[in-house]
Amino acid sequence: IMCRPDDSTTSSTSITNVVISGAGPAGLLLTALLMQRNRELPTPVYNVTLLDGRQDLSQFSTEELKKSFRSWMLGLAGHGVTA
Repeated sequence: IMCRPDDSTTSSTSITNVVISGAGPAGLLLTALLMQRNRELPTPVYNVTLLDGRQDLSQFSTEELKKSFRSWMLGLAGHGVTA
């Protein structure tokens, strides 16, 4: 993460509520990075909510999804996280 906060300034009791609008590549990546940051700390500091205006894709079969919707496969190697 480019602007990683200093661990010494992170209070163990403060939670930052983050709302991410859009579940495209950028929204999914930001969500993944914030959740990873939570796993690195002794106590989570981010409460992440991901919003998207599109339909709930869990309602469709695999065949319907392949025909009508785009999916995003995200992969981030270790050197990408620390860049």
